[in-house]
Amino acid sequence: MTAGVAWALMAALGFGFVQTINRKSNQLTDAYRTAFGLLLSVEVLLLARMVIVGEVSVAAGIPISALAFFTTATFFHFMAGWTLVALSQQKIGVARTGALVSAAPLVGTLLAAVVLDEPFTLPVLGGVVLAVVGIALISLSGGMSTN
Repeated sequence: MTAGVAWALMAALGFGFVQTINRKSNQLTDAYRTAFGLLLSVEVLLLARMVIVGEVSVAAGIPISALAFFTTATFFHFMAGWTLVALSQQKIGVARTGALVSAAPLVGTLLAAVVLDEPFTLPVLGGVVLAVVGIALISLSGGMSTN
């Protein structure tokens, strides 16, 4: 297993874990507090990882323009995106929200092929097809979640 595959597997497991915690939090409080708590927790974990791995000195040398771009992307992705995910989980449930969010491999693969000239290989196509079929099966199941 390559390092990239290991990181992707860890990201998938982390995403599933976060979705489960997010759903439970959504049952106890509103989506805005849930999203804020999630973001705060993830930020603490990322900062701890940065200290443990020894990347603090690397972060100190980041150009201001890169920080500005990162901050802007963070605002839109995390503040708006995760709040909308929390609201979605309250309305249609965690499984169906997860299925819709799982469209990211399709969008990401297409954008990578067009914008970054990434190769569109058979294994990539197979993975995207599996993701899209899974999304379709869950989305077409029609079951509504109860809070």
